[in-house]
Amino acid sequence: MGFVLVSLSLSCVTVNTPTEQWVSNKIKFCRIANLKNFGSAKKKRKIHGVFVATLLTNSWAWGNVDPTTKCIQIQNAVVDGDVFLHYINVPYSVVFEDCQFTGEVGSLAGFGGFTRFTNCEFMGPVQFSGVTFEREMEFKNCVFRDSVDFSNAEFSRSLVFNKCNFEGPVFLKTVRVLGDLLLRDSKFSGGLDARDAKIGGDLMANNCKFESLTSHVIFSDITVSGDLVFRGSSFASTTAFNRSKIGKNLDLHKTQFAGKKTSVSFNGAEVKGIAHFVESIFEGKANFAGLRVGTQLQLSNVEFRNSEKSVSFSWVTAGTGFLANTVFSGPVDFYGMRIDTDLSLKGSRFKGYASFASASIGNTIFLRNAFFENGLDLSGTLYKNIQVGEDKESWLAALDLIEKAKYSRSSYRALEECFTRQGYQNRADEVYIAFKRREWRDTLSGLSAVNNWLFDFLVGYGRKPYKIIRPIAFFIFFGMCVFRPSFMQQRGTNLHLVEFRSSWHSLLYSIDLFIPFADLHIARDWTPRMPKKSDVWYHNILQKLVPSWLHIHVLAGYILIPIAFAALTGLLR
Repeated sequence: MGFVLVSLSLSCVTVNTPTEQWVSNKIKFCRIANLKNFGSAKKKRKIHGVFVATLLTNSWAWGNVDPTTKCIQIQNAVVDGDVFLHYINVPYSVVFEDCQFTGEVGSLAGFGGFTRFTNCEFMGPVQFSGVTFEREMEFKNCVFRDSVDFSNAEFSRSLVFNKCNFEGPVFLKTVRVLGDLLLRDSKFSGGLDARDAKIGGDLMANNCKFESLTSHVIFSDITVSGDLVFRGSSFASTTAFNRSKIGKNLDLHKTQFAGKKTSVSFNGAEVKGIAHFVESIFEGKANFAGLRVGTQLQLSNVEFRNSEKSVSFSWVTAGTGFLANTVFSGPVDFYGMRIDTDLSLKGSRFKGYASFASASIGNTIFLRNAFFENGLDLSGTLYKNIQVGEDKESWLAALDLIEKAKYSRSSYRALEECFTRQGYQNRADEVYIAFKRREWRDTLSGLSAVNNWLFDFLVGYGRKPYKIIRPIAFFIFFGMCVFRPSFMQQRGTNLHLVEFRSSWHSLLYSIDLFIPFADLHIARDWTPRMPKKSDVWYHNILQKLVPSWLHIHVLAGYILIPIAFAALTGLLR
């Protein structure tokens, strides 16, 4: 409230008009001074601001009565000129109802009793900067045409603005309130600055409208021992809660931050209890970076409507994160988020790119019915469990989510470790195989890509060693077809050689050649003979193939058998 120097007489109340004389007498005898009895004309109900200031600070009017039992009550007055209390404390309770103040209202003094303004209109600035109030101060249904300043003021109890209309800027910088600061159902057309305020109780601003498009709303660096509540409020300009400290809960239920060019920031804020943003709407840029929540972060059924500006949750910490059924129209960044237990994104829709890089979820991340329409990054994300559905095959949906996300070795590793901890080794193996195949598709080329593909084809990257049976069986049975009895001849003149008369002998011969350490006493006694012309055309082809295939057959055995041994014994996992 504005300051105006006024010379006050401490010996008596200056009375200039019959109306002021009447008011003085009413107050002197502890009665309500209701100027409505003077008619509706403002001229008849007018009293001077100097008179009011003198009345509030002059002890002569009270005689020998204990001032703590007194209350100055003035109704339906038009206070003309400035009301300024100059370094003199007001020990009495003060009540103004249905009054109009045409000039500045201010004080350098303190107030010992409660102070209440109901249905009053303040045409000039209201300035109580640095003033001390021993009891409550309340403004109800008041209109402030100019600025309001309570910077550095101290309240031993509460400061209340109920259903007020502020047309100018409001300053609550470094205000100290031991009780509650209540701004309920009020309208602010000129911005509000409450940075570095200290509130011993709750700060409640339910159903408030911050309508200025140019003046900012600032609650940065405030300390609230109780709850900070803006339930049902709306903000039309840039709003800041940076580095604010909330002793209990933060409640922004059904709060709206309008305007695509505006922003709201909770950068570095700390909430000991629950941070509650249910059914709120953010049309501009939203910044929650560094927000620390002691128990639960709730953003269910929230709409982030700006498709151009990113929503930042980077380095947010909370006990539990509940962001179900929330719509993100633009990019969203959860980089470095730390959740102690569970993070729920059930039913949420991410229309822009979503990054959970380096996030850490202490227990489970719930993604059932969550839609990522424009890319997902899970690189470096840590969790114990992930749920994408309710049925037994939901793990495939989790793998599909990783497959569609930005390629990252760590995202596959996290999902693999998750299934391993749960005892689903087969699922963990499938994740590892999917990772290696994604690596082959996205990052490898040349010989590295060939080696990767062969490793998959032969043993499933060590996770499906039984796949090696297929190439081994191919060589053995193809060898059985190639090494026919009619194409073989005796090696030397051994009288005790094994017979070679049927397909069974061809199979044994193929196995004896293929397995390096096998000795079935048939490969050393028989060898392919030189080709002879046959009437069957394919016999001519096979006879020419036999000598060459023998070397290929033996070499394949020396390669595949050690690989099979290593895969089956787990050396290639």
